[in-house]
Amino acid sequence: MASAACNESPSPSMGSNAPAGATDDEAKALAAKCRCECQPPPRDLRNKEEEDARTGLVAIEWIMHPRLLAAASNGKWGELNFLLNREDAQAQDSSMHDQLEECSFTDLAPQGANIDVEEGSHLPAPPLPSAASMLDGVTFLEKDSLLHVVAANGDGDNFLKCAKVIYSKAKHLLLEQNRMGDTPLHCAARGGNSNMVSLLIQLARGDNAVERLLRMENDKKETALHEAVRICDNPLVKVLLKADSKLATFPKQGTSPLYLAVLLEQDAIAQTLHDMSEDNNISYSGPSGQNALHAAVLRRPGLATKLLEWNNSLTTKKDENGSTPLHFVILGERSIPFQFFRERPRRRRLVKELFQANRGALFVPNVNGLFPIHVAASVDDEASITMFVDKCPRCAGLRDITGRTFLHVAVEKRSDRVLKYALQTKSLAWILNIQDHGGNTALHLAVQAEDLFIFLRLFENPRVHLSLTNAQGQTPLDIADTKVPTGLLYFQNPEVQILQALRIFGGTHGASCLHHHLGKNYEGIHQGPKIVCEKEELENIKETTESLCIGSVLIATVAFGAAFALPGGYRQDDGTPTLAGRYTFHAFVMANTFAFVFSAMATVGLMYSGSPVFNTRIRKWHSTHAYLLMEISVTCLVAAFALAGFLVLGSVAHKTALAICFISPSVVLYNNAGTLWNVIRLATSVYKRNGLHHLSFLVHAGMGVGYTPFLALLPIPFIFVWAAYGRDHSISPAPGPAH
Repeated sequence: MASAACNESPSPSMGSNAPAGATDDEAKALAAKCRCECQPPPRDLRNKEEEDARTGLVAIEWIMHPRLLAAASNGKWGELNFLLNREDAQAQDSSMHDQLEECSFTDLAPQGANIDVEEGSHLPAPPLPSAASMLDGVTFLEKDSLLHVVAANGDGDNFLKCAKVIYSKAKHLLLEQNRMGDTPLHCAARGGNSNMVSLLIQLARGDNAVERLLRMENDKKETALHEAVRICDNPLVKVLLKADSKLATFPKQGTSPLYLAVLLEQDAIAQTLHDMSEDNNISYSGPSGQNALHAAVLRRPGLATKLLEWNNSLTTKKDENGSTPLHFVILGERSIPFQFFRERPRRRRLVKELFQANRGALFVPNVNGLFPIHVAASVDDEASITMFVDKCPRCAGLRDITGRTFLHVAVEKRSDRVLKYALQTKSLAWILNIQDHGGNTALHLAVQAEDLFIFLRLFENPRVHLSLTNAQGQTPLDIADTKVPTGLLYFQNPEVQILQALRIFGGTHGASCLHHHLGKNYEGIHQGPKIVCEKEELENIKETTESLCIGSVLIATVAFGAAFALPGGYRQDDGTPTLAGRYTFHAFVMANTFAFVFSAMATVGLMYSGSPVFNTRIRKWHSTHAYLLMEISVTCLVAAFALAGFLVLGSVAHKTALAICFISPSVVLYNNAGTLWNVIRLATSVYKRNGLHHLSFLVHAGMGVGYTPFLALLPIPFIFVWAAYGRDHSISPAPGPAH
């Protein structure tokens, strides 16, 4: 305790009266010294402080005497009774007084208290003030009165006797509030001291102040009932509600006891609050304008059903952000972990219950204009949207504050299931080309997001227009054109694929494209002035050269070494390859040759692209072709490895040799998997949009996604054809062992 640290003797200058003519500062300093020594200040000074308190200068505040605090904390009602019932503690000659004067502060400290004293010291407690002054004392930090301390620390008979003694001396302490606004009843309920709670209610009943005590709120706008709910003590909740059946209706604004019970997932307490309240009248309010149903739909779906039975109007109540419980339960779909898949059907049933309880909630927007159908689209909740559209078809056209439909939201949030449902439902064809306030359709947003998968979803539907212009006069093709930066880029990037698809399959330019070709807004469209673009492009070429050069040199080194360390070795008599003449051997030699040649060409090209003596266009040309040559060299190196394995193991471990041949191409497949997958997806989308026109869509799809995989595979047919053509002598038997 702070008061225990101050053990100096009272100053001789502290008489019964303040010095005559003392200034305000001197008076305040003298009062502070008296408080630190746990002594009441002189009477004249107390009168002066009371006057200052009325004028707002200082606040009267006495620190509780440590002996009194220790007795109250430990429930020593005998010592407490003596301290509060003596007429003059300083002149008392009783044995109890002698005992108290001889003991130290540490002897009366509560058990477990951490007192900062040196080992072996025996600090005497400060002198005892008058009993009347001791009742005005409060703890140093929390500003608890003596009744607060007793109520918070115990529930036994000794603590109950202490509370009665204190109340008999100072009845006003029953309604006294500490620094946090808590009454002794708050403290007793927080500690789960049900007997103490009952006693305090009984004492208040004698003064006809039961309702006043029970309904008093602390600084957090909470009653003692909130404390009982927070510690999940249902019997204590019943004690409080039995004393005041309207207690669950407080506070009028803020967090209600029911909201707190729902938040803590205490279904039994929530039921008690409802059943024991007068006429089942109960407060449902929560923080930030929410109600108990907002919390229940996220925490306890089963309890949410009960709340709907108790009060159906909760479904349309908004929080401070304008969100209803229907917004919340749909948004909660996103927070369900994948492993709790059983929770999803339960939550979807709750969505159905909320919707059926009040369909008007479907047409309540939040502050951003988002309706529940927009929220469902943002979390890819296709089941909820299906239910909404089936029951209220026109809700599909609801727009948010920016004019977006749920289809716009699904595109922005990449909600594939919702997007697929909207595109496959014929009754929703009228929303596919709706434009928001910026004139953007869902296709415009897909191109802006540079999401190839979402773009192809929309692109494959023939009812989606490809050439609508937005408020800036841009078509989807114009936006795609601005998304592709000038300079060096990878042709498999999504923005490049989208641009090629729109160019080949019917996309047209708008007015903004004409401005672009006339030189207007060039800097804004293509990411800065030409000089800045050239610097960025040179930096990209430099980084590309450094990374690719390592791979090309490595492939050339491996291929060069394999040309002289042939599988099977050499004959000892004439130095020719042992396996020469075999078909597989010739194929291996050609594959290895192609790997070395193309990797060497790639290395040379990278040397040119990394040299600053060439201009940007030449460096870009060499860098682009070096990448293509690297692709071909990797394919040839993989073929050479597979052929070498089959050549060495084919006659002795045929199955293993075949396994090598099947596993090795996975490198080529991995290298070109994205491109091949894009070919398949784009071909499928083109077929769905335009139908089958002499298989031309396959050629167009290949042109749209690039030709690198096809060029990378071109050496493979030549390798095997040359192996069959170039074999000019049969296999010579290997020499047998010497006898």
